[in-house]
Amino acid sequence: MLVFTVNIPMTSLSNKGLFLIFGLIFCQVWAYAQSDKFYTDYYQVKVNGQAQEVYYGRPGALLSTEISEGTNQIDVQYPGEILEVEIIPQLAHIEQEIQGNVLRLEVKEACQFFLKINGNYVYPLMVAVEQPIHSPPKATLTFEAGVHQVGELRLASNTRLHLKRGAILKGTVVVEDVHNVHIFGAGLIHGSAIAESSGRAGLLIKNAREVIVEGISLIDAPHQHMVLKNAEEIRLRNIKVLGNRELRMGDDALEIFNSKGVKVTHLISNTRNNSIAFMSENEMPSQDIQVDQAVFWKGDYGNVIEVGYLAEGIHLKDVSLRNIYIAHCLAGAAVAIQGKEMKIEGMKLENVQIYDSRLMLYNIQLEESCQLRQVLLKDHEYSGAIPAYSVFQLGRPENAAGFSMEGISYRGNVVRQLDDLYVKSWDFDWNSSLPALTP
Repeated sequence: MLVFTVNIPMTSLSNKGLFLIFGLIFCQVWAYAQSDKFYTDYYQVKVNGQAQEVYYGRPGALLSTEISEGTNQIDVQYPGEILEVEIIPQLAHIEQEIQGNVLRLEVKEACQFFLKINGNYVYPLMVAVEQPIHSPPKATLTFEAGVHQVGELRLASNTRLHLKRGAILKGTVVVEDVHNVHIFGAGLIHGSAIAESSGRAGLLIKNAREVIVEGISLIDAPHQHMVLKNAEEIRLRNIKVLGNRELRMGDDALEIFNSKGVKVTHLISNTRNNSIAFMSENEMPSQDIQVDQAVFWKGDYGNVIEVGYLAEGIHLKDVSLRNIYIAHCLAGAAVAIQGKEMKIEGMKLENVQIYDSRLMLYNIQLEESCQLRQVLLKDHEYSGAIPAYSVFQLGRPENAAGFSMEGISYRGNVVRQLDDLYVKSWDFDWNSSLPALTP
């Protein structure tokens, strides 16, 4: 059974108009502006000689493309002469050549990365180069290329939803109280038709089990892009998330509530708020969570990896995040573990490369009744050209007996003990680092 609930957005007033008219209740509707702009020509791209659409987002742009066997050529035309290029993370198998205002990349294998041209961190290009999905299932519901107004699309058990390349679903997809669901393809879920006051995510998986999501993109959700609540046996593979820097609420890439048996591989996101957040609504722990191969770019709200914060009584067990690449973190922390009555039994953040984190690297704030056992941060490296304003903060160290760090490197210096990391601050002109408007 499919249920469509159409949401009619308010488009007759600007954001500023809403603020002036409604005054104290502006927070419910601020920054919700419907947009039918799906593509951008700020970056013009050809893949193996064929023009490729680039998705428009307010914190950056997204190129999602499939490649064939052997060497593939990607030409990126920039709106000005290209002087320097940074590929984040650095990938040895990509060769590059600058020809005036065109960057030519030769790519030999699937990968996810950000392109920062001429130091432009205001509007980077997020690139996902992928192989076609191997042995895709037979679809029970297919959306062809084009724009589809779905409002709220609820999926039944045993659904195989195929979003073909070029398919744009405007609305939210809900996988609730069901099992055995597979969402796949190169299409996207676009949140521009969701009212910010609704609190709905681009993709909600709740009280569901045996769900696979692979290949799709999520853009411009007014709240979270993906939310897992009380979910079991979830697989997220090759997912792209492009948020909305104009929102005052959260455009988190992924939130995990009280779920177990979750595996996330090859996730890339550019959001204003949290990249991945572990939250809680009840006493059931989130357990057996694995995140491997993720690339994150985050703006001036929230944290890249967030555990707790607004959630009290969070309980995590056997959580692993490895091969994490933090391309940019304008504010907040790269890693934040904070909350009340928190219980963590086994959590490892391993092989984390931080390229740029302007405000803080690690923020560990443990309030009363927190229990940490076997929480390990291992093999982290910060290589940013700009020093972080604050490197390490630890509140209530008496509650951190089970917290440890090893193999930590900060701007070429090996950290041998926690005392070497404690709050180091430099002269920092915060206003000069704030981004300009999106082009």
